[in-house]
Amino acid sequence: MRGWTLPEPRWEWEWTHAPMPEPAVDREGPSGRAPARVATVRTWAGSFTADRFVLQEVFPAGSELLVGHGAGITLSFRPNAFVDAERIEFVQVARSIKNGVPYNKYTDTEKERRTAESRLVPGDGAHIDQLPRSPVPWYAPATPGSRRKDAKGGWQTTGASMDDQPNLTSGDAFTSADAEHTGVWSQQFETAAVATAGTRRAPTTVRCAGAGAGRTAGRRSC
Repeated sequence: MRGWTLPEPRWEWEWTHAPMPEPAVDREGPSGRAPARVATVRTWAGSFTADRFVLQEVFPAGSELLVGHGAGITLSFRPNAFVDAERIEFVQVARSIKNGVPYNKYTDTEKERRTAESRLVPGDGAHIDQLPRSPVPWYAPATPGSRRKDAKGGWQTTGASMDDQPNLTSGDAFTSADAEHTGVWSQQFETAAVATAGTRRAPTTVRCAGAGAGRTAGRRSC
């Protein structure tokens, strides 16, 4: 894919968590955290909207052990009149940092590990946010969108949407996140809406850095 200039304004979230002494807190699941306000960013080809941005804590199924921190986000893109596309999908670049170094979570098998590492930017950790077994870069799960003419010549617009949950954890259901913290944990995401079918095919991008591991500090700038 050839290079494209990022649209303005850029939208950025960052959540980081550095190891430090903290008072004990009671467990608080996603339902106990108020979601951030809905935020919309307009680009030349349409609008990105964060429909939900909720701080979360990650617990293994049936366990009281806190293994990770993060923020879940539901992101949507609605194309405008510049777009003529039969299908609009997302491509997301993710960068995971664990204890100050790039982190590859795909290590269940040797084949999975090698495939995931081959897709990492050396020394940086940025990679297409997709499972190693997938041969395509489109983010999943997601609902594709479109903007095209119907049989009567009228324009029909359907927004694309995706849901992303935090998954930077200790890596072990029996090891707490605090036990693994020896440096900063963070995740950054850059999400592009791409017209993959139709007359006009061009990407537009929004940076959403922060559906990762952070509970003590946060920043969002537009």
